[in-house]
Amino acid sequence: MNYEEKLKTLQARFFSTIKEKYFGDEKLALQVADITDITRSTAYKKIRCESPLSSRDYMVLAQHFGISLDALILPEETDFLVRRQNYIRSEKDLINYLTNTAEELRRLSSVPHDFYYAARDLPVFLFFRNETVMRFKVALWLTELSDSDEDFKNFYHIISRELLDACKTFSDGYRMLKRHEIWSPDTMNNFANQINYYEEIGQLSSSDANDIRHATAELLDDVCNEMKQHENDSSSSWHIYEVDYLLMSNNGLVITPRKNVAYISYSGINYLRVDQHDFCKDLEVSFLQQKANATSLVASRKSRVLFFQQLKEKFKA
Repeated sequence: MNYEEKLKTLQARFFSTIKEKYFGDEKLALQVADITDITRSTAYKKIRCESPLSSRDYMVLAQHFGISLDALILPEETDFLVRRQNYIRSEKDLINYLTNTAEELRRLSSVPHDFYYAARDLPVFLFFRNETVMRFKVALWLTELSDSDEDFKNFYHIISRELLDACKTFSDGYRMLKRHEIWSPDTMNNFANQINYYEEIGQLSSSDANDIRHATAELLDDVCNEMKQHENDSSSSWHIYEVDYLLMSNNGLVITPRKNVAYISYSGINYLRVDQHDFCKDLEVSFLQQKANATSLVASRKSRVLFFQQLKEKFKA
């Protein structure tokens, strides 16, 4: 392979990586034209590798799309890079996190996909289905992660409209997906402990703590009822599976015809985005093995009722 062929191969891989990350975004040519200040016709030629990318093109496009140029030349087998959102240190960071993740979910919903989620804690998206529960989790994240001197009770009682709107957009984005969640009897333990902790240290009044417990029980009833509505419906867009225990933490995996992408949680709701093939394949095998040994809460009424009753026991006021 001569030098020009190598450059063309690299350029093809570069655009393939962008398409895979953005699930084949149809507006790619428009974005390339705007970012590099060229015509749409020229952008199509660059995407088709009929016209070469300059070093400036690579840099500005890589920065815009969050693509690592190093990743194009790293060995496939063991060395790979991950992508992370900016670490949440403020309310503004949290709003950006919610907005950016919602946009990725929107792109994902437009292509054939399956989204797997290991719910060692309640899936983060579900916290936003109830405003009381949402306020508690937002206050907890901002207290534990941000650089602010504000204490928990101030965050809990004062949340901006911009943040509330971002939370709703984030939750609505998840509703559009075809979801496979794997829960265990321990799924709600951490959340129950968090409520108890903030009540014990005086950052939550007993009244507020009981309101959160009551709201959590209502949220679990809501989830249980939605599973009931899709009873024995294999085409349902939302399935929950019960397992005895989970081997992994709150991790997610997107499976699409074009690309699989893993989301690995760390430090609260911060996450790493990994699209390396072998890593995602290993995670896919793990998810499918757990699903195969699980009980579908859509299909089994008895299991569903008993499971959610057990979870709700932790939230009796």
